[in-house]
Amino acid sequence: MSSGKRLGFKFNQRNVKDRTRFSGETDQSPISFSDDNETITRVERSIGDDFPSVRVVGDTAIPCSTLQLQKETTCGCSCWWDFKIQKNHGFIEIGIIGTSATGDRVYFLKPTKKEVQYEENGDYKTQPYGDDIFEEGDNIRVIFKVSSNSAGGSLSFEKNGKSFGTAFGEIPLIDGHPFYPMVGLNDQGDSISIV
Repeated sequence: MSSGKRLGFKFNQRNVKDRTRFSGETDQSPISFSDDNETITRVERSIGDDFPSVRVVGDTAIPCSTLQLQKETTCGCSCWWDFKIQKNHGFIEIGIIGTSATGDRVYFLKPTKKEVQYEENGDYKTQPYGDDIFEEGDNIRVIFKVSSNSAGGSLSFEKNGKSFGTAFGEIPLIDGHPFYPMVGLNDQGDSISIV
């Protein structure tokens, strides 16, 4: 199991990143929030209202995820949080999101593909990760670490207590632009809970 501190947060209803073709056409949210904003479910507004996924951002920044915060500690930083996959039709995202002067920076697990992906300004980089897919009912732990002698963070994932190792190392930290927990849901009924 991972060490460090558990990051407490809820999903932020005011920070839903709707990138679908229907994003500006209706006031209806593509995400339903329940359990005091600890469970989210994808709601399609029209047939074909799916790709790309709708991302929901947590309401609490990840400690030590900017250079300034990292400089304030001399012993490094490690924190984690858990999600449970309630329902999945094949394409969800679990990871972190931050901003920069050029737009969002997103690092995430593609649980049903045995892959992780990095995205910035529409540029994607995908690589193999892990030896098992993640399914409904699985608990996924996300772990963010910064060592005291590093200007970058690392991101790793666990499935039901089994570590898959480091997915991303040396994630650049930018002053004033912290990372937040993030989940992306693509298909009608996809659902994830914070546990």
